[in-house]
Amino acid sequence: MTKQFLPPLRIVDHRNLTVHTYNEELALEVFQQLLNYLNLIEKWLKQIVQRF
Repeated sequence: MTKQFLPPLRIVDHRNLTVHTYNEELALEVFQQLLNYLNLIEKWLKQIVQRF
């Protein structure tokens, strides 16, 4: 699997792990990644807008 697919998969993994249970350690890990996730999603949106 290429490196470009790892961040999106990590977002999905974090979402799936946090939906049904609460684990403070996991919550802190996800919280620390939110800015990175936001930057990635903004990049995707810009690419989508440029294509259309």
